[in-house]
Amino acid sequence: MAAKTLLQGLLTKNVLFRLGGNVYDMKTIQQQCFFKTIDWEALAKKQVEAPFIPKPSLAFFTAEEELVLTSTYSKEPISEEIQGQFQELFKPAK
Repeated sequence: MAAKTLLQGLLTKNVLFRLGGNVYDMKTIQQQCFFKTIDWEALAKKQVEAPFIPKPSLAFFTAEEELVLTSTYSKEPISEEIQGQFQELFKPAK
């Protein structure tokens, strides 16, 4: 139920009522039941161990910050044609 409440708040269309929609809402988000087990101070100090570390076999960024997709069964990059189809979706924010 906590996840549902959090997502409903974050996905509210009207920004005036959206969770996270104003400058004071970071605290409001942190206080949601979904996040009750998080020690925010320890997290800010990078003292929290990651609960999950993904395997980098599906996607990685090159030195030029270009996303390269790979097959889970091969170390070879996916074809240039397929790469091109996904580049727009994964462009780093400017």
